[in-house]
Amino acid sequence: MTPEELIHKVAPYCIKKMVENTHKANPFRQTYAYLDVREGQEATEMEEAMFAYMGDPSEEKSEAFLFEIADRINFLMFMAGKVIGADELERGVKMEKEPRGIRNNNPGNIRLGSPWEGLAGQPRDKEFCTFESMAYGVRAMAMTLITYREKHNLKNPEQVIKRWAPAEDKNDTAAYIRHVERVVPRRLWNLQSKEALTAYIKAICTYENGVKWAAAWMPYVKEGVGMAG
Repeated sequence: MTPEELIHKVAPYCIKKMVENTHKANPFRQTYAYLDVREGQEATEMEEAMFAYMGDPSEEKSEAFLFEIADRINFLMFMAGKVIGADELERGVKMEKEPRGIRNNNPGNIRLGSPWEGLAGQPRDKEFCTFESMAYGVRAMAMTLITYREKHNLKNPEQVIKRWAPAEDKNDTAAYIRHVERVVPRRLWNLQSKEALTAYIKAICTYENGVKWAAAWMPYVKEGVGMAG
């Protein structure tokens, strides 16, 4: 398994299990310190702290840096294995599946309907688009947001997300809006620049797929937004 796979697949599962077993955590405080996270944090907070330490996934990292992180994750795996058992850890990691948006190269989870450029010839999904590459999936997101701006005159996260993820589709639209309002700077709410499109896309991709899958889509945001014109 490569360092990247260790970081983005194995580590979050280990963290989840460590958090679930906090009653056994005292002997493992060095694990939290080594990973630059705090004992008592929720699993998602720990993931975010760890990924913040690793930096922007779209930035090229040196091999030495990746292997330093991999070493930290290997240590986490060792400690998590002691908590829940090595066999259970191995089974659990194998069960972790990519989110639908990542499997479909569609990180915004855009539904079927429009004849998007870059749609896969052999779609994997009967409800949501499957794209040939992640860049095409991001392009479709950017094009959708441009339409929101130009055709529907949407100017803030509440308006955008009510259309992107309406409550009638069984979305927690209110929570989604709060997330986007929190991570998109207010000066970019009006969608009037590529910087604003990029900020919305990053916020939506994170909400749709979870922070631990950022490395699957983050490197393609700039390319996808550029493809949208």
